Amino acid sequence: MNHLFPVLALTIAPLVQAETTTEPASEGTWQLQYASALKALADADAPTKKLIDNYDTVPLNDKAIAVLKQFAPAVQSVRDGAHADLHPMTPKTQDMNPVMKELNTARLLFDLTMLQARTDLANKDQSSAASDLLAAIALGRNVAREPIIVSYLVGIGTESRAI
Repeated sequence: MNHLFPVLALTIAPLVQAETTTEPASEGTWQLQYASALKALADADAPTKKLIDNYDTVPLNDKAIAVLKQFAPAVQSVRDGAHADLHPMTPKTQDMNPVMKELNTARLLFDLTMLQARTDLANKDQSSAASDLLAAIALGRNVAREPIIVSYLVGIGTESRAI
């Protein structure tokens, strides 16, 4: 137990000593890959977010189809992200609030992708459903590459829900 504390301290020290800055994410991060999708979902109204959150139980009716059409570019960005060469962003701030908001919106993007996959299966389009499931898994892996423990946990949770 005495050996655990120094290892933990060395692991956390770079995060604690991070400088506060307004520098944007470097090119090729998951935040930039999914930027337009994250913005669109963050701006969505509460009923739409609730429908997307309930992707596994919501009826696949006209309302769900309309939401998928509205956010078709967001789903496409997740599909594109499955093949993108992304790298983690080094945290530049000690304020976790923006990171938590991004992670929450990334979870909503995952839910949207899973709703699309569920709709594809209902329409007997197994190829598209498989593509969307793989894209959802890739989204989780891309989020998990951040050098922040909460990003790792969200990424693993996202990936396991897709599986």
